Order: sequence, then C-alpha cells, then structure tokens
Amino acid sequence: MRRLHAIELLDERRNLDIHWVFRNRQGMRRTYAETIATAQPLELGAVRVHGIGDLDTLTMACLGLGNDIERSHVRLRKVWDVYLIAEGIDAWADWEGWLERLAREGSLKTVLNVLSFCLLAVAAADDCPRLRARLERHADALLIHDAAMIPRIMRRPRQSLGNRMLMSRLQPVSVARYWVWWLGTLPVRYWHGRNV
Repeated sequence: MRRLHAIELLDERRNLDIHWVFRNRQGMRRTYAETIATAQPLELGAVRVHGIGDLDTLTMACLGLGNDIERSHVRLRKVWDVYLIAEGIDAWADWEGWLERLAREGSLKTVLNVLSFCLLAVAAADDCPRLRARLERHADALLIHDAAMIPRIMRRPRQSLGNRMLMSRLQPVSVARYWVWWLGTLPVRYWHGRNV
C-alpha cells in the first residue's frame, strides 16, 4: 500500500508527480494519455510546449479536495481554487464532454459532489450558470446538495467516519469494497501514522 502526496501520471516507462493531494485509488488516478489528450499548447518564446488543460486542472483540484473532505481536513484555499477555476472557464468549457469523460474514468460522482460543495460553500452557484445547469441535470448523483450540509461536513473532526461514509458512497467501487479497503489498510495507518 503506497500513499501518494501528489497526483501520479503514468505511462509504461515513467511516473510524473504533480503536487495536488489525492490518493492512488481507482477513480483517483490520471494517465499521460488522458491528460495529454486535452493538453493546451503554450508558446514560451520560440518554444512550444503543452500544459495541462483547464478541465484537467479542475478535475485534479476536485479530486484533491474530495480526498480532504473524506479525511475531514477541508482547507478553504482549495475550495476557492476549485470555485475560481470553474468560474473562469464556465462560459466556454465543454462541460458535457468533460462529464462524459469523468463517467468513463469513474470519478463523476466524486467530482460533481465536490463542485456542488464548493459552489454551496462560497454561495456562488449563480456565478457559474452553465456548470450549475449541469449539476441540476445530475441532481440524482448529488449527495452534497444543501447549503446546510457544508458546515456539518467542515466541522467534523479529522478522520471523521461521517465524512468517510459520505465519500464512500461517491467512489467508483461499491460501498462494501471501499470499507473492506479502508479496514484492510487500518494497520498501516496505525503503525505508520498514515492518513490513507
């Protein structure tokens, strides 16, 4: 069992870690192919490079914050990061294509709920009307749908089982499998002081 402090991008020969916090689990990983497929070209003088696209940046920020919600360690800076990215790209983003991709990757429910959490936390759903419309279409997937839930989620103590229960229902694996994984890693957390 390995805990990551960063996103791990993989191909057959190498790893590249980007420093957003989230774990190495199904629905929480990215590959070079997935990320480069939507990379944006950047001109740096005479050099042309590709940077991670805005929607991939938003995905990574959402999954990192989802990890923090799960561990009851929400930082307002990350909430604002997600909001500011979403607000900045709302007018032109291909939300439908992005949501379809998230569904294929297994992270759709997690990302939708983190986005809902952020928009409710900063009371700014009206700032992202196109994204808000997509969230409304996926209302059946939203467990975080009420502003009254935000303070409860944020006030729970570190490693709260309440937040773990909430997030276990958003994973791309069954709730039973999530809890078997969590209980199976309990000795690692206890002996090594790791918050996996």
